Amino acid sequence: MMPALSQQALPLIRHFPAGSPLALGNEAVSPAQFIALARKLASRLPDCQHVINLCDDRYNFLLGFAAALIANRITLTPSSRATEAINRIQDDFADTYVLTDDLLAGYLEHPAAADPADLQAAAELSIPGIPADQAAVILFTSGSTGQASAHLKTWGMLVQGADQLQHAFGVPPGSCIVGTIPPQHMFGLESTIVFPLQWGCTIHRARPLLPADIEHAAESANAPVWLMTTPVHLRALISEDYALRGIAGAISATMPIDQPGAVAAEKILNAPLYEIYGCTEAGITATRRPAEYLEWTLCPDFQLRIEGEQSWLEGPRVAQALALTDHIEMHSADRFTLHGRTGSILKIAGRRTSLDALNAELLAIDGVVDGCFYLPPSAQENQRLQAFVVAPQLDARDITNALKQRIDSVFLPRPLWKVQYLPRDSNGKLPHSELSKLASSMTASGAVATLSLSSVVNEGHAALDGHFPGRPIVPGVLLLSEVITLATGHYRVSGIRQVKFHAPLSPGQAYEIQLHQTSPSSVKFTIQHEQSTIATGLLQCEAQHV
Repeated sequence: MMPALSQQALPLIRHFPAGSPLALGNEAVSPAQFIALARKLASRLPDCQHVINLCDDRYNFLLGFAAALIANRITLTPSSRATEAINRIQDDFADTYVLTDDLLAGYLEHPAAADPADLQAAAELSIPGIPADQAAVILFTSGSTGQASAHLKTWGMLVQGADQLQHAFGVPPGSCIVGTIPPQHMFGLESTIVFPLQWGCTIHRARPLLPADIEHAAESANAPVWLMTTPVHLRALISEDYALRGIAGAISATMPIDQPGAVAAEKILNAPLYEIYGCTEAGITATRRPAEYLEWTLCPDFQLRIEGEQSWLEGPRVAQALALTDHIEMHSADRFTLHGRTGSILKIAGRRTSLDALNAELLAIDGVVDGCFYLPPSAQENQRLQAFVVAPQLDARDITNALKQRIDSVFLPRPLWKVQYLPRDSNGKLPHSELSKLASSMTASGAVATLSLSSVVNEGHAALDGHFPGRPIVPGVLLLSEVITLATGHYRVSGIRQVKFHAPLSPGQAYEIQLHQTSPSSVKFTIQHEQSTIATGLLQCEAQHV
C-alpha cells in the first residue's frame, strides 16, 4: 500500500539558475513573470472543481495547470479531443470548466508586459507551495489495450516522479526541454511540465514534429536541449535521414524501441537516447539506454514482484499494488527484461509469439513506414491475424513475401491491408477501439487485400490413393479446395470464374496460395512452389466481405 503523503507544502518551482527563463516561445518568460501570471489566472478561474485543460500550446497548458494547483482545482487531461470523449468526461466529472488556447490568447499575448507591480510582488512573495496530498490531476489512459480509465495523481506523486527522472538521467538545471509529445498524457506531463518546473529547466512551448522544426527549436534555446519524444517520432527522423544538431540527450517513452532503431536514432540525434518504461497509473517506472543494453533498471522507489505470470508493481506513486500488463523476467531486484504485453501473447496452431514481436518484424521491413498486426476482439485461438501497413513504395505481396522470411507462416496476416496512415493518438499509441473501427471500415469498403497460406500435401494423403501410382501428383481439385477454404474465411465466394494449371505439384512439396482482391467482385489466386507457378485463376465473389 502507498504510504500516506503528508500535507507538507512542496514548491511549485525549484532549482532555477539565476537568469534562466522558465519558458521559451515568441518571448522568454522568467520564473517571476510565470508566478505572477499563474496567480492572476488562479484568481480568475470560475468556482469549479475540475479544469479540463485542452491547451495545445505547452506554455498555455503549463499556466493553466499551475493556476489550477494554486486555486486547488483538479486538472483533467483527456487522451482524446473527440467531442464524444470530452462529453463523457463532463458526464463523469461534475462541475467542470474547459480551458483552451483561445481563452488564454489575449491574456498571454504579451507576457513580458505584465503589470510591474505584479512582477515585484511575485519576486518578493515566496514561491507557491502546494500540499503534497493535494489532488493535482486526473489522467486518462490511451485505451491501447482496451477501455480508457481515469487515474488521480497528487502533487506529491508528480514531484516524486520528477525526482526519479532526474535521478535516472541527471539533466542539468538550465537545460531546455523540447517535446514532440502533448502535455495531456502522463509522459508529456511528467517530462515536459512537472520535471522542468522542479529541476530548473526551460520549457519550450512549441511541439515540433518535423526534423527542421525540432532543430529550429533547439537553435532558439541557447542552452543544452533535451528532446522528449516517442518511437513513432524517432522513426520519422530516421526515415528522413536528417541529422539533428543541438540535442544534448533524448528520452523516449510510450512503447519500447528495438536496438537497431535505437542505434539509428542516436546517429541521427548525435546524442544518447534513453527510454522510460512506465504507465499512466505509475509514471516513470524504469529506464534504459537501448542502443547499449536491453535490460531495464527499476526506479529505486519501486519494487517488482512476480507471482506466476503476473507482475506486481509497488511503491509510493501507486495507490496500491499495480498489476502490470507486461510479461517481465527479473534478473535481479532492480533489473528486468520485457517480453511484451501479457494480452499480446498469441498461440496459433501450437506456435507462440506476441503482437509486439510481430510488429517489430513488420516495422523492420525496408520500405514499411508504419504498421501493426491486429487480432479481432472475438478471435478464437486459431483465428487468423490481420495487419495494417503504411508502405507507399511496396505492394501487399512484397510485404507478405518479406514477412515470410521473418516470421512463422502461421502468423502471416490474412488479410494484410495497405492504408495511408494508422489512427495513432498524439502520443503515437494505437487505441484498440480505433483499430477495430479501421478493420470494420476496410471490410465494409471492399478494400484491396492480400491473403496467403503456406501448406504441403504429405505422401500419405488420402486424396493421392490411385492418383498416378508410382509417380503421384497432387490433384488440382484438392488445391482448388484449399483456395476456396482460404477465401471463404474473408469473402462471400460464389464460384470459380477461371483457372489454369501451369505445372504439377508433387506430394511433399511446400506450396503457397496467395489471394489478391482485384475488384469488389473478383479475387485473383496464385498457387506457387518455390519459383514455379502451379496454378492461377479468378474467384467470383459478392461485392462485400463477410
